[in-house]
Amino acid sequence: MRFDYNRMDMQGLRDELRLVNWMSDLIGSVEDCWRKFKSILLELRNKLGTEVVKKQQGVFRKYKNRGHLACQRVFKIARWETKRAKYNFGKKMAENIKKIVSHFMLMSKVRKRLKEV
Repeated sequence: MRFDYNRMDMQGLRDELRLVNWMSDLIGSVEDCWRKFKSILLELRNKLGTEVVKKQQGVFRKYKNRGHLACQRVFKIARWETKRAKYNFGKKMAENIKKIVSHFMLMSKVRKRLKEV
């Protein structure tokens, strides 16, 4: 399944991330916490992301032929949009990676200290 990250509801994503109880969800080793963090993000992507594939499927359903000009045009647009969306998502993540990683590491250190006490 391909997602258009440019059209993702970013405010909805922020609201959903605020609702997550990080202290109870991120329990265990750093690797376990990372897997849980990644699964939360993927679930939210599946919930809030816009699918490019839906338009492809609709056109293909209409013509039932991959060689049809309309199908080829839609497939080309979908490939281009997906590449662009992945690039922009990666760019946004790279800009905010220090905030994300430092926040994640801070939370894991806090959990470790709480466990030791």
